[in-house]
Amino acid sequence: MASNYETLTIPVDYKKSFQDLDMQEIKDYYNWFLHIKHDRLMKLGTYLFNRDYDFLSENNLKVVENFLFNSVGTVPMPKDEYDRAYGGMSDRLKKIANVPDFILDRRTISICYDIGIYMGELMIALDSSIVWRLDKNIRSADYGQPIIKKKKFEINPFVVVKNAANKIHKKTYTEHQLISFFNAWKKGCGID
Repeated sequence: MASNYETLTIPVDYKKSFQDLDMQEIKDYYNWFLHIKHDRLMKLGTYLFNRDYDFLSENNLKVVENFLFNSVGTVPMPKDEYDRAYGGMSDRLKKIANVPDFILDRRTISICYDIGIYMGELMIALDSSIVWRLDKNIRSADYGQPIIKKKKFEINPFVVVKNAANKIHKKTYTEHQLISFFNAWKKGCGID
């Protein structure tokens, strides 16, 4: 493994809703994503496999999953953010809903982003009819974000990996879950 993982600075605040961005901000973000995704994929390959070629393989998903599993870091959720998100809830409801009091740290968000790119690019490598697209459906949870798409199948790899990181922190993640997600994506796209 290479010595230093280079943390990516994402130009949007993932604590905010993409619904709050105007279309120009969304397009700028998507263009930024298209511009950096190859470079980030190569950096991940160099970091995990000491090479920037021939590492995009299903056989490497376990290494990628282990990297995520051993890299999750969090910080306490800022009080103002916690109050904004959960201020109207009773303490009893907060316990029932298992309201988090943490957020993923910047390095973990970067790792989730890079692994999301890896998984998306691996899907594309397996089926060239799968493409990256900007989700423009205002009613979609992934509105304004890069998704992979094939006909009616759409998924936001970054959000899936970020959710896995949250589960790792909460100790509710099961071994090979990221690989199971990937296999479900393949099935959804009709890839054997």
